[in-house]
Amino acid sequence: MKKMYWLLPLFLLTALTVHGQVQKGSFLLGTSVSPVFGRVIPFQPLEEIRFGYLLKDNLALGLEIGYQHYSFSNDNGFLHDADKLSAGLFARYFLGKGEAKLKPFVQTSIGLSHWWGTFSRQNEDYSWTSYQDSFQQFYAKMGGGLAYFLHPNVSLEVSMYKTLDFGNGYTDFGNSGINFGLNVHFGGKKERE
Repeated sequence: MKKMYWLLPLFLLTALTVHGQVQKGSFLLGTSVSPVFGRVIPFQPLEEIRFGYLLKDNLALGLEIGYQHYSFSNDNGFLHDADKLSAGLFARYFLGKGEAKLKPFVQTSIGLSHWWGTFSRQNEDYSWTSYQDSFQQFYAKMGGGLAYFLHPNVSLEVSMYKTLDFGNGYTDFGNSGINFGLNVHFGGKKERE
């Protein structure tokens, strides 16, 4: 999957022509990169794009799409080289009022992930059994962070989250991560001074 560098000119162009921040009726367009740390998964970057609409001041609902490549082994005799594509709905609530430069937020999301790749298991005689597979799982993610507004329409963010993956006979409570993101806020009505 190609990197999302082509979005930067769009963010900059939009930031020069739009009004609004986290007011009702405005939109949020963002991207983030996250190193994921889990019990059995070492550092694996997760790339996400999100698009949301503010139903009321400080409350955004929207769609998030993510991609991640996993290549890891663990102590239980598993070796994986797999990809994950996920899509889900998110809700984000910005804490505080007005157009502060630093706004904390909480966020939750639910969605579906599609996995595909090569999965290998070490047998008792130390030989390996490999197979190609694909499957789906549901996920739920909760977290919070800080958005720093460089401009009323452009914010940088850092957040932490915890993910629960479940379905297909498997549940994992162990993945957590830190997001580093860039968002553009546009549309809506500009606050009167």
